[in-house]
Amino acid sequence: MSATSIFIADDHRMFLDGLQSILQKEPDFELMGTATDGQEVLRQFQQQQPDVLLIDIAMPEMDGLEVTRKVTERYPAVRVIIVSMHNNQEFVSSSLDAGARGYLLKNTGQNELMLAVREVAAGGTYFSGGLMESVLRSIHQERKQRQVREEIKLSDRELEVLRLITEELTNQEIADRLFLSPYTVETHRKNLLSKAKARNTAGLVGFAYRMGIVSVDE
Repeated sequence: MSATSIFIADDHRMFLDGLQSILQKEPDFELMGTATDGQEVLRQFQQQQPDVLLIDIAMPEMDGLEVTRKVTERYPAVRVIIVSMHNNQEFVSSSLDAGARGYLLKNTGQNELMLAVREVAAGGTYFSGGLMESVLRSIHQERKQRQVREEIKLSDRELEVLRLITEELTNQEIADRLFLSPYTVETHRKNLLSKAKARNTAGLVGFAYRMGIVSVDE
């Protein structure tokens, strides 16, 4: 059985050297190369590609997510594991969208690192701790939100009015913003209350957040 070839990309030399030291001790792993910026990964991959790429998200020249997208498009046989300090569902989802097969936190222990590499090299996926559970919950929530949005049809104008309501604008301010009459805005507000089964403005705001029409970060 041939060794699993691994390429490591990280702009922190000490962390990169630490990964090298750990992986080189394993007889079934073969370190193919390293890089400290995203462009260098792609340059080296023009010559040969590893079985597994371990890459950080925060990289100079080209970030790890963009490198992952390009690598998985050009070299689909390469399996990518993101190694990051960000314990954040949004980063995990972005990594999956880019084509990564795994996501490890930088505080991961040696045993988990080797398990992840072997799992991904064998065609599986691996995510640190409860990250995958978090992603699955998020996907489930997004599907529920999409289903409800499909059931509760809001017009483009109603969506505009609802977003402005969440910004605490009055009917007159919304009317001025959208070049409508206050009466028209009030009609939209009443329709929204009916569709959302809400009793007041607070209910509309809650509805907007639950349905993902606006987010906490907005």
